[in-house]
Amino acid sequence: MWGIINEDGEVQQILWSKQSFNSRGYLHPAQVLELWSPEELRSIGVYPAILVAEVKRYHIYKEERVSFDGERVVVEHVYEPLPLEDAKERAREDVNLWKQYKQDSVFEWRGHPFQCDPRSRDFIIGRALDAFIAHSLGQPYSIEFRDANNVDHTLDAPDMIDLGKSAAAHVQYYHDEARLLKAQIDNAGSVDELISIVEGIDVPEVA
Repeated sequence: MWGIINEDGEVQQILWSKQSFNSRGYLHPAQVLELWSPEELRSIGVYPAILVAEVKRYHIYKEERVSFDGERVVVEHVYEPLPLEDAKERAREDVNLWKQYKQDSVFEWRGHPFQCDPRSRDFIIGRALDAFIAHSLGQPYSIEFRDANNVDHTLDAPDMIDLGKSAAAHVQYYHDEARLLKAQIDNAGSVDELISIVEGIDVPEVA
């Protein structure tokens, strides 16, 4: 990345990639950017350039500022915070995504990982209900249940019921955590405070 400085010391152009360019009244081929020494490039007004861009949550692009300190060109992308209520809405959406991601993740039961995506969760609840009914009627119950590592476990009725309770507790925990986070978001007085509230949650990428 290079900056072209005119004879008045002003930034004339930013070259984001290697390309031909006009400087001091001449068209120069792209190859000079690699082949010429820094001194030779400076003689035609070409200086190294850097991009400074601190992108923070709940901020939007405002403007580009370009400066030249005699040694290099600095291109700064400036961002400003969203209006507070808009930022709060974004924060709530992030918490919802985080909650769903965590609820659908693997949970641990008796030292073993089990899947808790919606399909797996429905299956666990269904089998736990079957186990509860069988146990209530005094009927025998046994099931081979596979964990997230593809290891099979032989579970009786109390085991299956306990696994169901564990899955429900996993889901409930992140529901409660999300509710607490949203309460903090509602009470936040600034965008910076919002950022500090959600900085510890891992929001998954949404395609």
